Amino acid sequence: MTHNFAHLQAGIRGLEVCPSQILFPCPVLDYGLCWMRSPCVWEESFPSQRAAAQNAEEIFLPIYQQAEEWVRCYTDADNLDSWFDTFHRSLNRHLGELRDALTPMRTQQTVPVLNRITALLLPDKVLAELEADPSFLYMAHTLSHPSHYLRHAEYSTYDSSEGETGIIWLLGKLLIRHGYDLLPAIIALEADLQQKAKNYQRICAGRAENAIHKHIIVPLNLLLPMLYQTLSTQGT
Repeated sequence: MTHNFAHLQAGIRGLEVCPSQILFPCPVLDYGLCWMRSPCVWEESFPSQRAAAQNAEEIFLPIYQQAEEWVRCYTDADNLDSWFDTFHRSLNRHLGELRDALTPMRTQQTVPVLNRITALLLPDKVLAELEADPSFLYMAHTLSHPSHYLRHAEYSTYDSSEGETGIIWLLGKLLIRHGYDLLPAIIALEADLQQKAKNYQRICAGRAENAIHKHIIVPLNLLLPMLYQTLSTQGT
């Protein structure tokens, strides 16, 4: 019985930290091969810096919308990929393991206290407290405006007039082409997305651990000495 009681205590410690043990997601955006336009290739370059910037924004916006959708799914409690749903499954698993840990200690003498302990091993109050907190269900800091990330985009120019003179120089100036590289902007977006998701998960884990402590651990700790005393009285 001493081994069984120690196993129960280990399970309780696991329950306490289960919110912080949820694996951190690594959002990856799909941006294909359209993130760069070389000014040296006529077919994919642009006649002006403005045209290049406009096209860069058009290409970037769908990538940005992917990030927004990821945020929505991760913070939507009803979504299977959300932090809340992942935590819900983890909580149920830990509580189930604790209920199983009680079985070997069940005797005629321990039934009263074990029934009281079992009644505490339910997720309802924890989940209800979290669901009642609107700030828990939404990312505290949403993504910045697309222009914030587009500032990192790099623009380049191909000037064929360099080193030329006369009419060739003039024609070269008329045929200057412009391109861009969106990869730095995409990297900045992904980095910001990951940081905000990490901060959100940290906040969620902290509040979930507080709810578990309040609704399960504190009342459970009042009953554990009673269970241990009953087991000791039985001489096991």
